[in-house]
Amino acid sequence: MSAAHIIIVDDEPDIRSLLADILRDEGYHVDEAENAESAQRLLQVKNPNLVLLDIWMPDADGISLLKEWKSNPKFTAQVVMISGHGSVETAIEATRLGAFGYLEKPLSTPKLLATIQQALETGKSQAFKISSNQLANLPVGKSQLMTELRDQLDQIADHDNTLLLTGEQGTEKISFAYYLHQKSARRSLPFVELDVTGLTAQELHLQLVQPQGILDQADRGTLYIHDVSELDNEGQAILTRAMKGELKSELNSSLKARVISGSQQDLRKLASENRFRDDLYYLIAVVPINIPPLRTHVEDIPELVNHFVDQLTVEKQLPYKHISIAAQNRLRNYSWPGNISELRNVIEQLFLLSSSEEIGAEEVSNILLSLNQEQQGLEIDFNLPLREAREQFEKLYFEHLLRAHNGSIVKVARQAGIERTHLYRKLRSLGIDPKQH
Repeated sequence: MSAAHIIIVDDEPDIRSLLADILRDEGYHVDEAENAESAQRLLQVKNPNLVLLDIWMPDADGISLLKEWKSNPKFTAQVVMISGHGSVETAIEATRLGAFGYLEKPLSTPKLLATIQQALETGKSQAFKISSNQLANLPVGKSQLMTELRDQLDQIADHDNTLLLTGEQGTEKISFAYYLHQKSARRSLPFVELDVTGLTAQELHLQLVQPQGILDQADRGTLYIHDVSELDNEGQAILTRAMKGELKSELNSSLKARVISGSQQDLRKLASENRFRDDLYYLIAVVPINIPPLRTHVEDIPELVNHFVDQLTVEKQLPYKHISIAAQNRLRNYSWPGNISELRNVIEQLFLLSSSEEIGAEEVSNILLSLNQEQQGLEIDFNLPLREAREQFEKLYFEHLLRAHNGSIVKVARQAGIERTHLYRKLRSLGIDPKQH
């Protein structure tokens, strides 16, 4: 989790408290200021990475504060404006004065956290670039399926055609997108990610066109769009305009990057059902490639296991453990509904829970049995009263989703069909710590 320091400046105590709870759960260090004067006092003794700044406050307006702060060369924090009474003109004025972004109340939690992450990365001159964890997860495997897939990517690497990567949840499509980027002539240019999950059309438009937004950052590099099937009709229309070069940023950049899109759904089928624009499909899917599920190339599991062991010992500095051949064979006989992401999660659990230097088949069997039980609901005690049985099911359900999505609250909220703020509250009530999954 990030240790970035964020100051929330808002005169509404309930909003400050809710925002502070959400951000602390995400691992951020948070201070609160109830007005401009309090914020100024904090900034005399603190050096935050980011400020969430309300526009309308009793003693000063946020735009004036922003202008003052940005005129001070010692002020290095990113600023994201928030308001319940704003306008497009206000948003444009704020970004021109140096704000990273602009959020309207009531705040969308996914949008809030995505904007904060992007602003912090921009502050470190690494905006939207692929994370070090993903860099380490380039496609691994020597099976015929994986070899043929890499060969196919090698053949198209230096072409500018758009690419659509489809595959089940957990197949880590982004690793293939980055592999293609690294093999292309664009390798020295930015690799930019755009996660459209939960974005409204207005939010997508702002992310694309704001100064130092997606269009500016991607430039002539590679743009990877996560879960493109999640866009609504209006969002699809905006992306279509961007793909056609009809949308420009405030710095006059158009989309010059190579676009690679990922989707868990069959976009051709969605298009035939009028749930996805035909013209957008043909723009983003010049070359469609399907990423195979792990169960179709289980012979790669030993190499994947060694890869994840190296990551855990080098990146997370966990003590080295050997996973026995019998244990690896047990892993090969599992169906892996969560694919590579689920395998990584299981290896990490084995490292954390095992007390011996060698992990055996029995330890693997116990974890896989637990996964099966959760998926089939076998651990629910049907003799319990309804309320307690429901809580038991919900705990199993959310723990499974957190494991399947590597602790991603955004993806769990989307699959569960609930708002992210409600999900945080539900996890607290069930005693689930998302950081542990």
